[in-house]
Amino acid sequence: MHPAHPAAPQLHGHYQALVGGTVMDALVDMTGGVSSRHALPPRPSELGALWALLLQTAAGQVMMGCSCSDRRQSAGSGAPLPAPDDDGDDDIAAATGLVGRHAYAILQAVETRPDAGAPRGRRLVQICNPWGRRVWRGAWDRDDPRWTEALRVQAPEGPPGTFWMELADVCAHFDAISACTIWDDRLPFATSIRGAWRGPQAAGPLSGPLGKFLPQYELVFTGPPAGGAGEAPTARLVAALMRRDPRGRAGRGAAALGGEEAAGREEEHMSLALVRHERPRGERVVGYDADMDLAGRGARSYTNSREVTLEATLDTDGRYMLVPATLRVGAELPYALRVFSDRPYAIRPVPFEAAWQEATIEGEWAPLQAEGLPSSQGAWWENPQFLLSLLTQEGLPPTEVPVQVCLEPFYTHAIDPAGRYRLLPGLDAEGNHPTPYYYDLVCLPATPAAQEVEGDEGPADGPIYRTCTYKPLIPPTFTNAPENVRQLSLRAGGSAILMPTTYGARQYGRFRLTVLCPVGTPVALQLQPVPEWPHRTALWGAWTGPTAAGCPNSGTAFWRNPTFRLRLQGGRRARVVLCQHAPGDREAREGLARLSPAEGRALVPLAPPANDPPADEGDAGPELQSIGLVLADPRTREILCRPPSWTNGAAVTLVVEAEPDRDYLLIPSTFDPGQEGLFRLVVFSQCPHILTGPQ
Repeated sequence: MHPAHPAAPQLHGHYQALVGGTVMDALVDMTGGVSSRHALPPRPSELGALWALLLQTAAGQVMMGCSCSDRRQSAGSGAPLPAPDDDGDDDIAAATGLVGRHAYAILQAVETRPDAGAPRGRRLVQICNPWGRRVWRGAWDRDDPRWTEALRVQAPEGPPGTFWMELADVCAHFDAISACTIWDDRLPFATSIRGAWRGPQAAGPLSGPLGKFLPQYELVFTGPPAGGAGEAPTARLVAALMRRDPRGRAGRGAAALGGEEAAGREEEHMSLALVRHERPRGERVVGYDADMDLAGRGARSYTNSREVTLEATLDTDGRYMLVPATLRVGAELPYALRVFSDRPYAIRPVPFEAAWQEATIEGEWAPLQAEGLPSSQGAWWENPQFLLSLLTQEGLPPTEVPVQVCLEPFYTHAIDPAGRYRLLPGLDAEGNHPTPYYYDLVCLPATPAAQEVEGDEGPADGPIYRTCTYKPLIPPTFTNAPENVRQLSLRAGGSAILMPTTYGARQYGRFRLTVLCPVGTPVALQLQPVPEWPHRTALWGAWTGPTAAGCPNSGTAFWRNPTFRLRLQGGRRARVVLCQHAPGDREAREGLARLSPAEGRALVPLAPPANDPPADEGDAGPELQSIGLVLADPRTREILCRPPSWTNGAAVTLVVEAEPDRDYLLIPSTFDPGQEGLFRLVVFSQCPHILTGPQ
């Protein structure tokens, strides 16, 4: 029995964790070597290097394996799949004889002498199926008539399960070649360092605004090579970055890299950068550029493999920095960094002080404040909104400040007193949390109220209220991970609105919002709820029966739609938002009924439909209808303002410009007659207003 057989389940936690995996991870576990993966087919410029690597197998310097997928196993073959073997194994090899999703060992590579059929010789690779059967059926298989005694001397036939393939066929039928190199003899100077991306050092990619806070290791060469001092002033360096094996997350396998850190993500992408260190000794790399990377990887190459390696030949009189990085900001997990060289060297971590200032606030997705993303059937602006301000002194030059924002939902079983809704799921009996809802942190411009109503013509200063303009500063990224970390860059003295939202409407729960920025930047963080508009009224209505009359294209029938009267008292502008809901949205109606007019929301009680369905479980609801909103003169029925087209969004907005103390009609409608549904009409303004209806 191989000594790794009983040790492997202890390393990864249990035998079940050994199912699957990759060839290169298995080779590393058995040998302690350094792995590398070479995708097939290679680029033409890489073919020579790949063949040179394959030739090293015969010298025992490299252990290699390869694998093929279902897509590759029958490449170029139109023949039907053969029947299973007589031993009853259900796996069926393709017409090529290769088995998909299966690992093979590479035993050796041979370049034959030139002959009449191949003036330049042939590049043959000997491969072994560890099952001892199901071998390659194609060029240079056992039955190929082109085999001669001279060729058999150079490429002898092996035991059952082994076969020879030409290099071109290997590249055509396999997905990748994995190599494991033992560097102990050729690179005798070795160091192993354990570390972790944790807290502020879980800063994402090196090229990002927070990259300077990543773990960094300074390396300098300190002496001549092992072979003597008369060689060229260069050194060969191999570095390998390994994260915790994701298969061990359910057991004790993470002990090899930190034990208790077994809750890391399975699909985290990572990279290892090598840069020349030009700053004074002990200072950190700042302002990374991909062209700085001496190994051609870094910010341009991230992988979700367990290990990533780099090789480089370096000048011995330089100072260098190794920087492990993840693609995702906030990815906290342990790692091991191994460094091999043919010259002695010194490596040490560059000191890092957690010099961050922090602002934290807690909130809740509650009824009427859990409206989902803009494409869901809800008034998305009703989600909790928080104003992030970067306060600074007057007279300082404008500075861009990197900001990291983390949103963490609370997992709990709590429900409201009436038991009508559930919050995000909590821990189960075994202490694991089931998959929570998908959620995101939306970052929006903090627009002054005057511009929110009047557009860019309004003053650029003044109070900021809850926004209903959806122009995200960074693309949405919904996740069901325990936290969602976003990074953005804001100008000192500026502000932004942070809006935590679940993917669908009516998904309830509590959350914590944390904002970090580096100490030393000329700002102070301030995080607070966005104030409500001074004057805001929300009315409910429904398109039912004859009042589902369609758009103005319906002629006089259009005026049978629900009609509301609006009067602005002392002002000229207001923003009106029409939001559609599912016809049976009982929960929304009941929630609004609990609010009082003193909270600034006038209510219209609605009779529930005859067949009122139960409240949904938090999905986005049925397909949205095309809706629009019209402003009209009540005396002449002249349409004063209308949208260019009716849209099937969850909400539409109309900016009303009107004479003070005069009545106007607001008429919400669907595009086609007969489309029934429930809607909410909300008016925002800085001046007092009166909204009545529906009529």
